Amino acid sequence: MRFEKINSKALRIGLIYLVIGLLYILFSDRIVNEISQDADYILRIQTYKGFVFIVITSVIIYLLVYQELLKQRKAKNELLEQNARYEALNEQLRQINTEVVLAKEKAEESDKLKTAFLQNLSHEIRTPLNAITGFTELLMDDNMPMDKRKRFAEIIMKSSQQLLSIVSDVITMSSIETGQVRLNISNVNLNHIISGLSEVFSEQAAGKRIRLIAKKGLNDHDAMVSTDGGKITHILSSLISNALKFTIEGYVEFGYMKKENELEFFVRDSGIGIDKDMFDKIFEYFRQVDISSTRTYGGTGLGLSIARGLVGILSGKMQIESEPGKGSAFWFSVPYNPVEVSSHSHTEKFLTGKNFTLLVVEDEYFNSLLFDEMLANTGIKVVHAGDGREAVEVCRNDSSIDIVLMDIKLPIMDGYTAAGIIRKERPGLPIIAQTAYALESEIKKFQGVFDGYITKPIHEPELNELLSIHMNLH
Repeated sequence: MRFEKINSKALRIGLIYLVIGLLYILFSDRIVNEISQDADYILRIQTYKGFVFIVITSVIIYLLVYQELLKQRKAKNELLEQNARYEALNEQLRQINTEVVLAKEKAEESDKLKTAFLQNLSHEIRTPLNAITGFTELLMDDNMPMDKRKRFAEIIMKSSQQLLSIVSDVITMSSIETGQVRLNISNVNLNHIISGLSEVFSEQAAGKRIRLIAKKGLNDHDAMVSTDGGKITHILSSLISNALKFTIEGYVEFGYMKKENELEFFVRDSGIGIDKDMFDKIFEYFRQVDISSTRTYGGTGLGLSIARGLVGILSGKMQIESEPGKGSAFWFSVPYNPVEVSSHSHTEKFLTGKNFTLLVVEDEYFNSLLFDEMLANTGIKVVHAGDGREAVEVCRNDSSIDIVLMDIKLPIMDGYTAAGIIRKERPGLPIIAQTAYALESEIKKFQGVFDGYITKPIHEPELNELLSIHMNLH
């Protein structure tokens, strides 16, 4: 044993006491004999001496044992505290490990869903694109009968609309996730929305022999409200499309009803239904009930996610009731804000084309040609400009220009800048933006410079309606 290991206070006290005790035992009798020769006195002294020695020894032993017990108790408490800290640390490590495992599983599931989504998206895009390119090539055959030409043109149109819907869904999803979607409050007639949706989906429902039932909860006067009609239309459209997709037979019912100070919109069907375990998952991006390559139903899996996102922007909450084999019901509520509208406020707009000259500012030749064909039977005189600077010059030098249809992305000078210059020089001239920019944050920039806008792809009825409004108000 090394000397340093016995260098403790207790051992030092013990050694000192032993030395004193030995000296006491060796010299005490001699001292007593020198003091007295009386045997009784010496016996009493010896007794007292022994008693004192025992007492002192006991006290010292007690103090040493007590001190040692305190040390052991302190060490035990420290050990317990250390064990408690280690146990807490182990618990934290177990929780961290559990969270890491869950995060890993979630990441793997997310990666799996994204991979399936991208594969599905590629399939969904290529399918209509294949029809568009294939039937377009067939249309170039000069010997193609007219009835086939018409049929192929209809297929190309439907495939184009399908492709546009897919692209729009992806853009809308991105806009919701990045917080770029804003409310666009205006006065809308809910019954017109319901009627319009009924017309849009009637052919699809009839093709599947499904009864499409539209319910209007208010008369036309009370159905005039202040809300974001575009988003409500988008939500209902997604829900109806989803219902028709997953309904084999029976019905799809949609509409709205007034409940106190709220409007409750609903879509019900007699389709395949959804298991309760999937209620939350079907609203996740990239999620579909069946993501296998043999899945029965098409689509990107974004419809319900976008619908719920738009409901959230409207300060509502999407709710669902469903049972496998017994159909599904989706509904959401928005505030009821009625608008008082005079019965004489509606003015019928019509497009005459009489004495009107339209400046089309477009740098793409095929788009310019498309405008010529769309307006060929209106009698409107169409003038063209290929960039913003040319558009400014035409408006300066040609006072007959009655309205401008301005593209935004142009060479030399962009349409936004050109419109600002034209607005200063000819403040009464209506300028309409025609653009591929479809995000609300981008469209918001048009306010104050343009009198209206129309987004590409442009359809002839929409163009005619927009031009008729501004021409008749001009």
